Amino acid sequence: MNEWSDITIMNAWWCLFRKEFRLMRAYAITNGLLLLFGGIFAISMANSYHHGLSSLVLFIAMIWHSVYLLLYMFKSLRAEKKNTPLWLQSPQSGWMLIFAKFAAGLVMMGGSLGVNLILWLWAVHLDFLTGLYQGPSGLRFLLSFHSQFMQHWGLLALESVQCALLLAALGCLIYFIVNICKYVLRGWRWMLFPILIFITLHLIVRFNDTSFYNTLFHWGKLNIPEFSTLFSIAPSSHAHFSQMPGSFFVGPLYWGDILYRFFLTAVFFYAAGWLLDRKVEV
Repeated sequence: MNEWSDITIMNAWWCLFRKEFRLMRAYAITNGLLLLFGGIFAISMANSYHHGLSSLVLFIAMIWHSVYLLLYMFKSLRAEKKNTPLWLQSPQSGWMLIFAKFAAGLVMMGGSLGVNLILWLWAVHLDFLTGLYQGPSGLRFLLSFHSQFMQHWGLLALESVQCALLLAALGCLIYFIVNICKYVLRGWRWMLFPILIFITLHLIVRFNDTSFYNTLFHWGKLNIPEFSTLFSIAPSSHAHFSQMPGSFFVGPLYWGDILYRFFLTAVFFYAAGWLLDRKVEV
């Protein structure tokens, strides 16, 4: 009986997952086309001018993916408004409904980030590694990041996913909290969304700076160069790019930090599902 129940739950979740792709298909296609055409143009500019701007723009686009899932969840939840009250009357739990959205969003984000990464690596090769660089010296920090990525790509991927999940789970929770205020603040309630996001992130950062946090979570230090470390940012065949300070990581990184942020994400996710199960209107 329990096995049959598990199969039924999995089938229900899979239906929700596929439905999410149909719901957000236009969002994924639009973002994908913008990235693809913009990336092709950037590659063309890097191939012709070697000024480093193409690599910088594509690097910024990769950083933007840290909020990709947050924006995805906001748009997906807004799209569900036309399905209300059908969505809210689903026999599935709020956690399952939200998890299907998170899973679909992560798949779309992963595909977009993967394409972005390939384009960026291509642009860096054309801008810097061909030895034809003609841009300002300040943009050579991109080679520092390139070096770090080639050595620690797995950890960088983990950090990207972690950041995206944390922001999306927090945004989802605050979205439902703001909706609770709909009869009090009406249309003004959406002004609370960025304010509450900012306040929560500020409190998290302040807590992370305390000695209490250091005692609890600064364990399992990872052997990664810090921001002040001097290291070669280019292969020996490109020795004219001499050593310079800088890396992607601005300080020591600990496994305790990583597990803490995953725990925080789980807390936000649980609270959002709990609110949704209380029939918060999307």
